[in-house]
Amino acid sequence: MLGERLRGGPDQLEHVTTHDLGQQRCAIVTASVDGVPALDVAQYLGRFGVNVSTAVPGHTQFDAEERGVHPLVRLSPHYYNTEEEVDRAVELLAAFPQ
Repeated sequence: MLGERLRGGPDQLEHVTTHDLGQQRCAIVTASVDGVPALDVAQYLGRFGVNVSTAVPGHTQFDAEERGVHPLVRLSPHYYNTEEEVDRAVELLAAFPQ
């Protein structure tokens, strides 16, 4: 539920693209911000207490590497995260300085 909530927010943002495939997706959401290195996005979110990682080609070489979408920001909510925390992450992505 949190993954879908998290994925739904960035899908509404013009400058953010999610890269998850499949009809049944897990809570891990991979995304990119147009023209911004994934590490910069991760550091920006980290300044506001949102912990994310980055996915590089070696992590998913049979999928995302073939699609040429690396590196990506990897957001992975857990059972202890709240809807408010997920919404905050989306708000920060929406406000990302362009």
